[in-house]
Amino acid sequence: MKSETLAVSPIGESPRRHSSHRGLDLTGGESVFCISQRQMRQALDLFEARGPDDPLRLAFDDLTSRFTRNEQAALAFRLIEQLNRG
Repeated sequence: MKSETLAVSPIGESPRRHSSHRGLDLTGGESVFCISQRQMRQALDLFEARGPDDPLRLAFDDLTSRFTRNEQAALAFRLIEQLNRG
């Protein structure tokens, strides 16, 4: 089975070089990670299966209403980094 990925990683560059405090726009252009399309679909399915009053959905709605796109991307990258550490 062929694995599909969303290419979002500059070759040879470390994620540590991409920090929002240096003014890098995290919502486009240079990116850090590759994400499997299968994993993305599974994550979206898990999220969408939750009801409107679910704590995860409420947290998502709150964060997306209070933070800019760049701040949301910084949070997403931080969560990915934490998950990668296991």
